[in-house]
Amino acid sequence: MDNSIYIFNEMLRHKYYFAKLFNRFGIERDTTSDTTKMYFLLSDNYATFCCYDNSKVSGTRSMSLDGIKKGLQFCRENFMMPVFVHGDDQYLEYDFSHMPVFEEFIIQHILPIGLNDKAKFLKKTLYIFDHTSVQKADEPLDNCIYNIQQADLAYLAEDVIRLLSTVDRVNVNVLNLNAGFDEACYLEQLRAIKDYLIKEQSDSGTKKEINLLTDLCYSTLWNNCRAGERTFAYAPDGQSYTCPAFYRENSEWVIGNPESGISQLKNARLYRREYHPICQVCDAKQCRNCIHRNLEGTKDPLIFYGF
Repeated sequence: MDNSIYIFNEMLRHKYYFAKLFNRFGIERDTTSDTTKMYFLLSDNYATFCCYDNSKVSGTRSMSLDGIKKGLQFCRENFMMPVFVHGDDQYLEYDFSHMPVFEEFIIQHILPIGLNDKAKFLKKTLYIFDHTSVQKADEPLDNCIYNIQQADLAYLAEDVIRLLSTVDRVNVNVLNLNAGFDEACYLEQLRAIKDYLIKEQSDSGTKKEINLLTDLCYSTLWNNCRAGERTFAYAPDGQSYTCPAFYRENSEWVIGNPESGISQLKNARLYRREYHPICQVCDAKQCRNCIHRNLEGTKDPLIFYGF
């Protein structure tokens, strides 16, 4: 057997056994934060988890079990981490506790906090909160997503501080940004959060994190959303896209599928952050540089658009 094929098969075998170890006993090996991820949009009504607001769009399609299996196999063969993005509806799409196929993979699940009671058996979860659900943050969490509409910025500090009482890190997404953004209100809210973080660490030694502030202390590279480089989306129609928002556009943005691989991504190298020229001279390293917002503002996902 060719050495490269042997090494490839051994790596797949190791991934299989590490997944079994994690799913049965909760033991997870250390992984790099730069792992390539494939976001499985389990239904048209998948929960909003980035700065693209999916709540305004309705649909009826759900990903079939066969489609999930094909996507998982693609992730295994391409060393990607599968991330299941669940629907906003109050149910889990499948009974993940009784399907052996899911034990063969380490899967992260992104889902609304309203599904918490039904998803306690899941091993790797990232919950989503918004202004209407922050009061449900009553259990300790390592990390969470918090979505806030631009129109609700006045609640940012209050909600984030409420979340940080039980959550170690909050990732904030401000949705539906436009030129009417109230920068003065935003700065006031960030100052209130900053004061809370300083007091919390001073009083109890507890170190809390929020992407909009504390990441600036540690980041040496621009965050960017990494879509088209380190993250991709796999949709209910069986096709792959650069990011979830592009699933809502047209077939022009299809970049492949589990059978063909990611074979239709045009100008792939330009999605890498070192090829974003405006970012190179900007110190806002927490900026996501959303490629879908770029598309809406400039008709090109790779040309930066502030709002």
